[in-house]
Amino acid sequence: MGGNDYATSPGGDIGNIENPDPGTDPDEEGEGILMTRAYKDIENELHPIDEYSSVRYSVPISVGFNVKKELTNRISIETGLIYTYLSSELMYRGSSRKESRLNLHYIGIPVNLVVGLWEQNSWEVYLSGGFTVEKGVRATLRQKEHFSDGIVHTTIRSGIPGVQ
Repeated sequence: MGGNDYATSPGGDIGNIENPDPGTDPDEEGEGILMTRAYKDIENELHPIDEYSSVRYSVPISVGFNVKKELTNRISIETGLIYTYLSSELMYRGSSRKESRLNLHYIGIPVNLVVGLWEQNSWEVYLSGGFTVEKGVRATLRQKEHFSDGIVHTTIRSGIPGVQ
């Protein structure tokens, strides 16, 4: 992974967000800028992935529902709504020791083309292919940073810009 890859999900990154104008007052701007700044805070708290001594990705959890509309007796299209939860645990040992947990929440809309190949009794064999558009809803970084004189607990919550 490159220097801009941050610890989020397997093969993922949390995005390249341009710095907002340093001279602007966050109270005078809309909610979107404030969320971008909070998200930028999460990005600033994370080190490049190769600097962590330990990274553990939990199995992604997805739940949702699909509806299917038959176009012909063998071809149909399906769509739905899917919620996905991603979680990573990170250990950093530098000038201080950091234990971090990054949780990401996504909502997605899948679109699939389904082609029936074989059907007998209550069994059906089919091919299905398509894509899913996902929008990041919430990112939460919880971190414990260990110093010689104590532990600092940090929690940062924000939206996730963009779609994937």
